[in-house]
Amino acid sequence: MLQALCDKSLVARRADGRLGLLEAIREHASEQARDPGTELRLARHFASRAKRAVEEVGSTRARVALGWLRSELENLLGVLDALIDAGHLDDEAASDTDARDSAAWLVLGIDAILQRVGPSSMHASRLDRVLARPLSPALEVPLRLARARIHRDAGAMESGEAEIARAIEIAPPKERAGVRAELGEARLARGAIDEAESTLREAHEEARVSGTLLGEQKAAARLGLALHARGRLDDAQGFYEQALDLASRLASPALEAVAHRDLGSLLLQRGYFARARAHYAEALARTPHDDLRLEGIVRGNLGIIALEEGELEVATTSFRRALECLRRIGDRTFEAHLLVYAGLTQFERGSPAEAREAYASAIDTLAEVGDARMEGIARAARAVAVAALGEDGAPENDLAVATRRLAGVEDPALLALLDVSRAHVAMLGAHGAIEARQEAVRVAQETEALARVSDDLRFARRALVRALPAERFVFSPAGGGFVAPDGARIDLSRRATLARLLDALVQKRLAQPGVAASFDELIAAGWPGERVLPLAAQNRLRVAMTTLRNMGLRQVLVFRDGGHLLDPDVPAVIAA
Repeated sequence: MLQALCDKSLVARRADGRLGLLEAIREHASEQARDPGTELRLARHFASRAKRAVEEVGSTRARVALGWLRSELENLLGVLDALIDAGHLDDEAASDTDARDSAAWLVLGIDAILQRVGPSSMHASRLDRVLARPLSPALEVPLRLARARIHRDAGAMESGEAEIARAIEIAPPKERAGVRAELGEARLARGAIDEAESTLREAHEEARVSGTLLGEQKAAARLGLALHARGRLDDAQGFYEQALDLASRLASPALEAVAHRDLGSLLLQRGYFARARAHYAEALARTPHDDLRLEGIVRGNLGIIALEEGELEVATTSFRRALECLRRIGDRTFEAHLLVYAGLTQFERGSPAEAREAYASAIDTLAEVGDARMEGIARAARAVAVAALGEDGAPENDLAVATRRLAGVEDPALLALLDVSRAHVAMLGAHGAIEARQEAVRVAQETEALARVSDDLRFARRALVRALPAERFVFSPAGGGFVAPDGARIDLSRRATLARLLDALVQKRLAQPGVAASFDELIAAGWPGERVLPLAAQNRLRVAMTTLRNMGLRQVLVFRDGGHLLDPDVPAVIAA
C-alpha cells in the first residue's frame, strides 16, 4: 500500500529512508480533517515518545534518543502547533490537563535537541504559551530551566536567573540541589563569581545531605568552574574529577562528556596540552548525537591550544568552526568569549585591524550580558590593538574601562594583565623609547610566574614580550645550546633531540633565509634513522617545537607555510 502511494506521488521517500507526505498533500489533508480529537490523539502519541526520549537523554541510550528527537523534530513542532491552534491550551478545565501535559512533553523533547543543534530560541514562543497554563512542578521546573537557557543564550542574564529562582521555589526537595546548581552556573556566566561560588557550595551540600547523585554531580561540575575562574586550579581539578566519577556512576555519557571538556580546559590552562587534547577527544567521543554546543566549546579550546603553540593557522580554523557551531546554537555569551581569542590570534598574525574588529564584536555582547570579567580582558586587548594601529586616545579609554570592570573580580592575574597591557600600550606609543622598553621588560619579568596559571595573562604577556625588539639570537653548535633574545642562556647538552632540531633550523636559516624547514626535514633531523608513524611523528614535533618556544625562542621560532623557521628579521650569531 505504501509503495502504491509512493508510485502515485502522494508519499515521498526521503534520503534517510523515512516516508513523508509531500507538503501540498499534507496541507490538503489537514484542510480535510474534520475530527476535533485528531490533534489531541496525535499529540498524546508523540508526547509519549518524546517523554521516553527525554528521560533517556541522561542514560547510555542518549545517542538513540537524540537521534529520534532530531529525525522527528519537524513532526514534534507540527503536532505542537496543531494542538495550540486547535485551542486545546486555552481551556483551563481539568479535562484539558492531558493536553497541557502532552504539550509540555512535546516542548521538552524539542528543547532537548535544539539546545544541542540550535537555534535554541526556535521554540521560545511555543514554550511561553505552554508555561502560561497550570502545570505540575515535575513539568514546570524543566520548562523554566529550558526558558532560562534560552534567555542566557540571548544574553538576557537577569531574566534567566529569575526563571531559575522560580524553578527552585517549586522544585521537589530531591531536585532542588540540581536546580540551584543551574542558578550558580547562571551567576558564573555573568561574572558574579562570589555569588556563584556561594550558591554552588549550598547546592553541593544540599545534594550530599539529600543523597541526590545527579544534584551532587551538577553542583560539583559547576563548583569546579567557579574555582577555575578564581585561579584555584587544584581545588577546581578536585571537583572536576568528582563530577567525572559521579557521571560514570550515573552512566551518563552526556555528563561524562562535559566533565572531560572541563578537565581538558583546566589542563590547557596548566600547559599540559597533550593531556588536554586527550580529554577533549574523550568529550567528543562521548557526546551523544550532534551536540553543537559542546563541539563549539571543545573546538574553541583546541584553537586556544593551537594559539599557545604558535600554530596560528590551525587556531584560526578551529575558532572559525567553533564560532559556526555557537552561532547556530545561538549562544551569544560563549561566542563573545571565543571572539576575544580569535582576536588574539589575528593580532599575533600581524593583523591588528582584524583583531580590533573581533574585540569590538565581543565587547558589545559582553557589555550587554554583563560579563564584567571577560569585557575587561577584551577591552585591555583592544587597547593594545588600537595602540598598534596608532590611534591616539582610544587605548587609554579602553584601559580605563577595563580597570573598572576588573577591579571587582578579585583575581591577581587579571590585575597583572592590566599592568601588562598598560606597559604594552605605553611602549607602542613611545615609538621605541628606552624608558618605555625598560618598563615593559620589568613588567614582563614580574608577571612571569603568575602567567603560568592564567592563560589570559599569558597571552597578554606573550604579546608584550614579542613586541620587545629582539637584539639577536646566539646559537652554539658545539655546546648544543643558545642564548635567547632576552639574554637567557639555555643548555641543550642533555636534550639531544632538541639540539638536533635547532641545528637543522639554523642550517636552514643559513642556506635559505625566510624559507621554512618542512615536516619531513625536521623529523629526519630530530629522530635520525627512526621509523615513526605519521601521527606520532606529528605529535613529537609539535611537543618539541613548543618546548623550544617555551625555553626562550618564542620571539624567534615561527610557524609558516606548513613548516618552522627562525625569523630572518632577528639577527643570528653562530658562536663557539
